[in-house]
Amino acid sequence: MTKTFILDLDNKEIKNLLKQNLKDNAINELEFIDFLFMEIDDKNDIPVNIHIFLKKAVDKNILISIKQNFQEKIGRKIKYCFKYDSSVDLSDKLMEYWCFFCEEMQEMKVWLENTTPRLIDNKLLIECENGFVFNKLKEQIIAAKIQHRFNLFFNVDKKIEILESKNKQEPLKIINKKIEEVNNTDYSESKVLTNDTIKGNITNIEEIVKEGKYIIEGRIFYDNKSLIRELKREKDKSIFYLVSFYITNEKDTIKAMTFLDEGDGLLKKIENIKYARLQVDVKYNEKEEELVAHIKKMNEIAAPRIIDNALYKRVELHAHTKLSAMDSVLSMEDYIDTAIDCGHKAVAITDHGVIHSFPQAFKYAKKKKLKLIFGMEGYLIDKEEKSKENIPFHIIILVKNNAGLKNLYKIVSDSHIKYFYKKPRILRKEIEKYREGLLLGTACNQGELFKAVLDGKSEEELEKIVKFYDYLEIQPKCNNYFLVNNKTVSSEIRLQEINKKIYELGKKFNKPVVATGDIHFLKPEDKIFREVLLFGQGYDDFDETGSADLSFKTTDWMLAEFSYLGEQESKEVVVENTNMICDMIEDNIQPVPEKPYPPQIKGAEEEIIKVTNENVKKIYGENIPELIQKRIKKELDSIINNNYATLFYLAKKMVEQSMKDGYIVGSRGSVGSSLVAFLCGITEVNPLPAHYLCSKCKYIEFVNTDMVGIDLPEKKCPQCSSQLNRDGYNIPFETFMGFKGDKIPDIDLNFSGEYQERIHKFIIDLFGQEKVFRAGTVITMQEKAIKKDFVNKYIEKIGRKLKKAEIERLAKGCAGTKRSTGQHAGGLMLVPEDKEIYDFTPIQYAPKEDIIITHFECEMLHDTLVKLDALGHDLPTSLKRLCSELKINVEQIPLNDKKTMKLFSDMKIIGLNPDNYFNKVGVLGIPEYGTKLTREILEFTNPKTFSELIYISGISHGEDVWRNNAYDLIKDKKATLRQVISVRDDIMNFLISKGLSPDKAFTIMEKVRKGKGISKEEEDIMKKHRIPDWYINSCKKIKYLFPKAHATAYAIMSFRIAYIKVYYPLYFYADYFTREREGFEYEFINMNFNNIKKLLETLRFKHSLEKKEEIQFKVLEVLLEAKERGIEFLNVNLYESEAEVFKVKDNKILVPLSLVPGLGEKVAESIVRERNNGKFTSIEDLLKRTKPKPNKNVINFMKENKILDKLPETDQTILF
Repeated sequence: MTKTFILDLDNKEIKNLLKQNLKDNAINELEFIDFLFMEIDDKNDIPVNIHIFLKKAVDKNILISIKQNFQEKIGRKIKYCFKYDSSVDLSDKLMEYWCFFCEEMQEMKVWLENTTPRLIDNKLLIECENGFVFNKLKEQIIAAKIQHRFNLFFNVDKKIEILESKNKQEPLKIINKKIEEVNNTDYSESKVLTNDTIKGNITNIEEIVKEGKYIIEGRIFYDNKSLIRELKREKDKSIFYLVSFYITNEKDTIKAMTFLDEGDGLLKKIENIKYARLQVDVKYNEKEEELVAHIKKMNEIAAPRIIDNALYKRVELHAHTKLSAMDSVLSMEDYIDTAIDCGHKAVAITDHGVIHSFPQAFKYAKKKKLKLIFGMEGYLIDKEEKSKENIPFHIIILVKNNAGLKNLYKIVSDSHIKYFYKKPRILRKEIEKYREGLLLGTACNQGELFKAVLDGKSEEELEKIVKFYDYLEIQPKCNNYFLVNNKTVSSEIRLQEINKKIYELGKKFNKPVVATGDIHFLKPEDKIFREVLLFGQGYDDFDETGSADLSFKTTDWMLAEFSYLGEQESKEVVVENTNMICDMIEDNIQPVPEKPYPPQIKGAEEEIIKVTNENVKKIYGENIPELIQKRIKKELDSIINNNYATLFYLAKKMVEQSMKDGYIVGSRGSVGSSLVAFLCGITEVNPLPAHYLCSKCKYIEFVNTDMVGIDLPEKKCPQCSSQLNRDGYNIPFETFMGFKGDKIPDIDLNFSGEYQERIHKFIIDLFGQEKVFRAGTVITMQEKAIKKDFVNKYIEKIGRKLKKAEIERLAKGCAGTKRSTGQHAGGLMLVPEDKEIYDFTPIQYAPKEDIIITHFECEMLHDTLVKLDALGHDLPTSLKRLCSELKINVEQIPLNDKKTMKLFSDMKIIGLNPDNYFNKVGVLGIPEYGTKLTREILEFTNPKTFSELIYISGISHGEDVWRNNAYDLIKDKKATLRQVISVRDDIMNFLISKGLSPDKAFTIMEKVRKGKGISKEEEDIMKKHRIPDWYINSCKKIKYLFPKAHATAYAIMSFRIAYIKVYYPLYFYADYFTREREGFEYEFINMNFNNIKKLLETLRFKHSLEKKEEIQFKVLEVLLEAKERGIEFLNVNLYESEAEVFKVKDNKILVPLSLVPGLGEKVAESIVRERNNGKFTSIEDLLKRTKPKPNKNVINFMKENKILDKLPETDQTILF
């Protein structure tokens, strides 16, 4: 429920404020505007209505300017509500003000923006150029609504008439630019996309500065989430689509949009259209706050390509991809595709100091059948000294064969671990040690040879340098022209002389000289992306005109560039020698072996078989049902035959050790799909179908249901009358290891966060330090961060405003660039006994940590090395703490408790009033279910069974599973919560139940869960087996789908916490605030219910929250609940408060020491440690004994708040 506030506006004060920011012409117009009042809603996403009275028809741009001023001040979107003087003639300004009305009509906005309004006599005529819009607006209910809202909005009384426009655009001058045929597709089924050539003058996008009709063309790009937006008609609930994307001519960008009926041909083709010509009607868009192009017609046209017409082609031996640390914006895919288009037989990748790109580039080059040369541009040093004076030279290292690949991995590892100083440096003697299988090149202007020639070194010195390398490099003048600009060299001629000298040295010492591009971007116009990156990093002297053209170069371009060497010499360095170097390098070098290399522990197979057989008999008795026997056999065959017994054995040992130390373990991922894992104690999720089991006589009964066993009705054993246990979550094994059972099993386990390091040490002790490495990650820049950290600085530097659409282009062009490296939250890569880590990947330190990680991302090693995920999680820590304090067994908490189940749909079950909260469900503070999205799902679905909690867990952790998908299906009563797709396993089970082959069902499930949709052939098969259309469409929308085993594990753990919340509230809240102590401020301790509620409303009302405020908001919601349930808090106590844990004392919650502002975790621990050695005798004594110690401000705060227990300042006694 939302609240709306009416705020009267002081007309005079408002005008005085506006005059400070408005231009003169706008200030003059203010006298014709009266500001009446403001309607403001407590929901941030609802625009604020400003009611104004116009004494005359004010210019639209002035109203927009005023509106923008309001928006900046309030931090919310603004909408106008108009009233007029009777003398105002609206007809003159209707077209201008139409955009304000369109904004008011949100549900019809996209249609009305594609119309032209006219006032004639007492009628509003709305002309529609688009037939779809005409038919839509003609609908009686819609037309009536427009008329009613128009009259209210403009304070008039007009009848409306919807017309289909007969006017055609005036013929424009036809130009001879031909649209190339892209394919033979028939576009007749689309109202927008057409084969009929759009003829007329092309307008450059940067020249579009006002509304009007234009023809534009350029490259199309879009945000995957907003390319196609599904909408519904109010009348018949039929579906139509809003299609929006960006189009750029690489100088400027504009957003384009159109809307289409379901089934329009453009919907299927839009994602594959890369370049287009558009006939558009450009209008100002209130939401975008800039001009937007409304598409009338669209031609797909051929994208401009880089063409290499030379008969004999060069090979590029020096190029940097986006993973070359904040320096290159070259997409490896675009680079490889362009080389293929140009007919080049190979390309090299030589990123700065790193080789992160190898695995991904190899896969793509292999797919495209292009030879890939693996290399790196390293930082060469002669001595280990870490100082600014020890400046490294650049060196190119190319891999000749597999021996060289392993040697490069060792060099990269040492450069990061032994010799790193600001950059990963390579000691010359290390290269000499590992030189086998490598080719060394002299690199760029930062290379040893170029610098020596530039500095005028002697012939003897030059000879020594040249002899160290296998080949010498020269590069185009444009690469080094900055040396002319900064006066290092006198002219362009001097740059030519340096290259000539290097060529002469090559001839003299029989070293091949090659011309390389040092590529950092694909096309010259892509230079702007690199400029954005460099400006963002503070390169102030990097100006727009002087930046180097480090783009991909064709053979003819390079031949012409080096023609000053002579025609034959130019051909030699550009074509012959680059091909010669390429031919020296073996084909099919593979950076990561393809086959799996699981580790082995002697006796692991026998142990897993033994424990499985023992425990299945212990649980199910001697007469094991055939269903269970078959499943165990299938799983054990898969595990043993593919050498994964060690992995299961290791997981079993880890769980046993953790449980022995008092910490429960939660399973993640799909390990709960394995019955063997359940029987070995690795997971508590039993994947068998729902069944009854008698713990006494071992009677078992499987039930044919889609529910989980917990939800089965109570039943007594027909053999011995004992109460039957209920179990089974119905999860297929195939989702874990595939139908062939050969997929590497991901065994992900959630250990207590405070126990994680101990379990990691346990694994290292078991395998050895040289066989266990933390899984590495590569952190790339995302568009949001680029806009904030880089594009804004670029805009500030160039001193001109850019459109939002152009900012999107710049951000997208920089996205994917490597920013840093990191470590997986808990992933450990295991190396088999007979191999070294260098057989798979280099290694390095994690940033700012003394932890060694894999240089290649763990995802790139997924199919080769086993990754064991031993993650740290709050839930096991909480459950250990709670069960220890309450003296209950966590495994005995009933998962079918009715009162706890009710909490997931109604907070009244624990005595809370829903009117005080933003949702009516009682799951605030419950892990995995307390998020805003999950609470919305719970409130909408009203779950009553544990099965539904699993569905909801799956839905909330998926991507594009709920909104515009399952939510609509349930709301429109096309499906129930049980029927919609919630977890990946459901797809396979459902399709098999409908008659699809298991292989086909598995393939479709795998594609859908990864967001790859389904093919036309797969869709036809599904329709043949009578799969509903809504189900097929749902599959197409999903971007990521959660495994049922993971959803189940979360549901089990969360239900236990919910049980504590229902029956032990004091302990629940103490535990919750311990987990979320970062958001609990000292002043919260003594706040009452009303004050907390008021603060929550204040935060909710804000336009946007800082990160800290978001955390506080979450804590305050739960604190409000605690106060309503009568929970009281005790202030910090020097001798009884824990360092960081909120603890229960005297039926209240005692807050921790770390809550004191500025005290911090380390000081709090120091105080606790020292007080255990005896009471403090004075403040002086406290400061003397604690290390680290509290500062002066902290001591003063503790005094003021009576925390220091009346301690004297010093131990000295004053004598009288």
